[in-house]
Amino acid sequence: MRRFLPLLAALLLPLSVLGQDIAPSVSFRAERATYKAGEEIKGTVTATFAPGFHGYQNPPSKDYMLAVKVTPGEGTVVKSVAYPKGHMEMAGGEEAAVYSGTVSFPIVIAAPSGNGKVKLNLGFFYQQCDAQVCYMPTTIPISAEVTIEVAKPVDGGPKDPNGASNKAPRFARFTAGAPTAPIKVGENYTVVLRISAGDGLVLFNREGVTGPVTVSEALSVEAPTGRAATIGGQKGRTFSGITEIPMVFKAPDTPGEKEIKLTIEYTQSDSKQVYAPQRETFSFIAEFVAPDVEIPNGSVPTPVKDVTPSQPSTGSDDGLLGFLNNALEEGNWGLIVPAALLAGLALCLTPCVFPMIPVTVTFFSNQGSKSVAGRFSLGFFYAMGIAITYGVVGGIAAASKSAVGALFTKPWFVVGLGLLLIVLALSMFDVYEIRLPSFIQRNLKGRSGPVGALIMGLLMGFAAAPCAGALVGAVAVKVADIGSIPTGLGMFGLIGLGMGLPFMVLATVSSGAKGLPKSGGWLKTTKAVLGLVVLFFAFDYIFKGVGLRTGEDSTNIAWLVIFGGFILYLLFFDKSEPSKAVTSIKGAAAAGIGIFAGMTYAAMNAAPTALNWVPYNEQTFEQAVASGKPIMIDGKADWCVQCREIEHGVFQTPEGVAALKNVFIMSIDWSTGVDQAYIDETKTRFNILGLPHIVFMKPGGKDEFAVKDIKSVEELRGYLRKSGASL
Repeated sequence: MRRFLPLLAALLLPLSVLGQDIAPSVSFRAERATYKAGEEIKGTVTATFAPGFHGYQNPPSKDYMLAVKVTPGEGTVVKSVAYPKGHMEMAGGEEAAVYSGTVSFPIVIAAPSGNGKVKLNLGFFYQQCDAQVCYMPTTIPISAEVTIEVAKPVDGGPKDPNGASNKAPRFARFTAGAPTAPIKVGENYTVVLRISAGDGLVLFNREGVTGPVTVSEALSVEAPTGRAATIGGQKGRTFSGITEIPMVFKAPDTPGEKEIKLTIEYTQSDSKQVYAPQRETFSFIAEFVAPDVEIPNGSVPTPVKDVTPSQPSTGSDDGLLGFLNNALEEGNWGLIVPAALLAGLALCLTPCVFPMIPVTVTFFSNQGSKSVAGRFSLGFFYAMGIAITYGVVGGIAAASKSAVGALFTKPWFVVGLGLLLIVLALSMFDVYEIRLPSFIQRNLKGRSGPVGALIMGLLMGFAAAPCAGALVGAVAVKVADIGSIPTGLGMFGLIGLGMGLPFMVLATVSSGAKGLPKSGGWLKTTKAVLGLVVLFFAFDYIFKGVGLRTGEDSTNIAWLVIFGGFILYLLFFDKSEPSKAVTSIKGAAAAGIGIFAGMTYAAMNAAPTALNWVPYNEQTFEQAVASGKPIMIDGKADWCVQCREIEHGVFQTPEGVAALKNVFIMSIDWSTGVDQAYIDETKTRFNILGLPHIVFMKPGGKDEFAVKDIKSVEELRGYLRKSGASL
């Protein structure tokens, strides 16, 4: 029994550490204890991974894997590191070259200038995994001491231009803030040289000489200020303590790790005399990459992601509203131009505008007589007047984004906009009447000449308000949401131009407005159809404000009910005087609404093809809880190999997408570059020890549980059923 217990303990040891991030033990040992300044220090960095853990070979077998790397620390210049070949091992469902157990990395360091014991600072960067999870990448600091012997000055150094031949009794000490991140070939980069004079000495910069240090290989050397002084009859400036001097260099034209050698010339002095200039060489290792390689933050060769908390959105990503939103946000003028012109033409077919066409065109014809050019110019200026009026409205709406843009993320504001549009839409169903100020009505009468036509056009934009105000208001809200002034000016100007086109065309042709149909009930029906368009925008805002997400079954059902209500109103509740024109307009509108309803129904029953991941934060989690759906939160990172396997082998498969259709799916992304505060917050909230870490909750955020791995869609379905999903 006594023999069995130690054996059992040894067998259970790997299981006892499973799920815990045990850092490897790392050390550095130099071949000798004493070196001369500038000499190469050869030694070995040794890392021992805990049982069951591995780090990725350098270079990695897959681009997205984070390789082990020995990095220089403060004041230490690494000239080369030899990385051994790892062994192949299954990691996250695929073979990868890894290091495990004890691994040695021979390293060469440039001995710093100095006298006596100095500290060497290194870092051991790694990202390790065990059989279940991967852990955050981190760097372990390493330090060791060596002794630096003072090198004796040799003859043949630079001559003092002022005739001094005496040499300083001690050399200065150098370190450099060499770049640790890769540098693109051919670009300029900066190295900060740190120099301190020998004991009892100061750096001396003679008057008329740029800077206390010259580096022949540098493109430029920034000269610090120093303190004015006169020593041994020579005027100049002195520098005591550690002096930092930024230097700019040009990267070589070929990629790879390269040793950069510098020739540094400086002058020292004591309180009585200035010594002859001294010269030393200094080198560091830098990594250079091709121009098309993305350079991340720090020295980690992985893509950097900028994660910010998401805000409630008033837009939609798919469906009819998504199509319109995308066209506006992307500035797709191929769609904006025809849509805006058609909207303007539609406004002409309302009781506020259509009756004005024959009167205005006849007035222009009488002024222009038989001159086509004359009639065209009057119609043109009239149309430009309308376009200017609406363009100003659009520009003001877009400019208001800076003032009220944050309000569009507030649910109460978005719902309020929807209710306001409903109130405006009621005027288009003759529930109430929007009246024009009397001064506008008085000035709508004919004015002669191009200037008069322009003024009439400017006022016509306001005269259309009783019928156009609701639709124009709905579009103005959408433009304000987007906040693009060029889009606002252009779109509204085109709406005004579309309204003015019939006036311009009919004023030009000889027959004028004689061929226009007579006013009648069809104008009232047209206005009601435009009112339904306004209601369409209104309900979209209300849905977004109350948290109904585009594409969800509940949202699609609500739209089907609304579309059905629109059709019932047109067919049974609209009181327009019956005629062929009224019947045609109602039939065309009902057919169009039916097409939208059919598209919505088809989208609701179509199999999903992609997953809509929502970044986790407090606001989005509240939305998830309020949705009444089961919740799944996927903890992942670009350095997590197992996460990639689950993502592509389970979640993104057609069966996985279908299983997650009615689940509120969120993501916690710990990829390189993510704010550490966000990592700490989510780590504490969900007790994340390593990745993958997938959390499931029942509707309302209840009965939370987490798993470390999902190997199949059937296993995913089991967890979803446990969290209350109906599959």
